[in-house]
Amino acid sequence: MVKEKPPGTLEEILTHDHDEIDELWGAAVQLRDTDPDAARKKYLAFVEALDEHIEIEEDFLYPYSLRTRGDTVGHLVTMMREEHVEIRKRLGNIRAAAASGRLPSESDETELRNTLGTHNAREEGLYYPAFDRIFSTTPEGKELTSSVLHHCSCGKR
Repeated sequence: MVKEKPPGTLEEILTHDHDEIDELWGAAVQLRDTDPDAARKKYLAFVEALDEHIEIEEDFLYPYSLRTRGDTVGHLVTMMREEHVEIRKRLGNIRAAAASGRLPSESDETELRNTLGTHNAREEGLYYPAFDRIFSTTPEGKELTSSVLHHCSCGKR
């Protein structure tokens, strides 16, 4: 269930977004056997939402974090970007299947589910709290947090 509290910190914003994205995924999987057309639409909505989420991290979080604390977060950002490459590969496969009228392969679903489970747990337990500490220390960081909330579709899906 998506949290009802309006998010304010980066951790809250991005964790809330994870929850909404997970709900889209769950709805797609649930519809897979009973309504394949509706499932494909949900898969496409899931792909678009996760793509947007990754873009927010890549366009806002990582550059500012590297610019201000590159010596301490560089390895974290590198690891997250590597995982994003794998996630985007699976998202591309799911998008292509759904766009061509097919359901995603079970292997793509399984691989993405496994990768996202580890990735999201790491983000929510380690990276987002660290990013909050980095972003809350300067006016620019606070402004970027507001930009993330503005660009994020969380609560609007």
